[in-house]
Amino acid sequence: MQPTARKRKSPEISESDVSEHIDVSMTVKKFMDSQINHFAAQIRDKAASLTRKLKADFEAHKLDYMEQLDIAKDLLLQEQAAAAAAVAASATPAVAAVGDSFSSSSSSSSSSSSTTSAPVPSAPTNTTSPLPTPAESTADAAHAEVSAQPEKSTSAKITQIVLTVQDRPPLVADGGVEEEVVNLYQGSIFKLAYTSRRRIMVGRSTGKKYTERGLSLSQDGEVSTCHGDFRTQKGNICFVNLESTNGSRLNGEVLKPHECYPIHENDVLSLGATKMVVSFL
Repeated sequence: MQPTARKRKSPEISESDVSEHIDVSMTVKKFMDSQINHFAAQIRDKAASLTRKLKADFEAHKLDYMEQLDIAKDLLLQEQAAAAAAVAASATPAVAAVGDSFSSSSSSSSSSSSTTSAPVPSAPTNTTSPLPTPAESTADAAHAEVSAQPEKSTSAKITQIVLTVQDRPPLVADGGVEEEVVNLYQGSIFKLAYTSRRRIMVGRSTGKKYTERGLSLSQDGEVSTCHGDFRTQKGNICFVNLESTNGSRLNGEVLKPHECYPIHENDVLSLGATKMVVSFL
């Protein structure tokens, strides 16, 4: 006995839906054209959204790799310094022993040479280097001055991102009664160490990326686990909203997911129920 095919239940369409989305006076050709245009617009919007996401992910992973390279470089320099110190410590006794043997041999040779005749002095040779010309001296001084100047970069100017939580005013209900707003981070100031070669993660997560090197807003239930991040793009400090559930706002403007928004002094960044004023040190 062969199993019978299960019929699909077609979605019910109310008359209001038909009147809202379908013009009854349209011909079949016009209706098909309108549906094709509608689906094409949806596909374009989805493609643009995916393009933004891929671009943002690429920039984020690039910064993560740069941070890992910096960490590996620091570890390598520490290992090289430790190895050089160990070599210098082991070479010190050998140098002292060689010095003692050399002094004893020098004393014996000096005593034996006292019985011999004094050597005839040789003609002095000119070993001094020629004096540099004025042009060469000026060029060397200019080169030394340029080399002594430190390189200027964004990371050298800004070392911390400071987020000062603002007090949220009470909400006014429809009946004119003020509702109490619970602001768990009221009066808090968050200082985030900034470098241009890594991301600063922000969210409700309590992982190390958030508690030690980022910002963990674990008590704000409106903040997503991985809400957004601060990063550097084209020399600017930016904030990126990572498709958070309740979104992010910058000076009242809703941020589109996976787009970099430059952050300036005294900007107001709202994440969930937490509103913060941005400043730099």
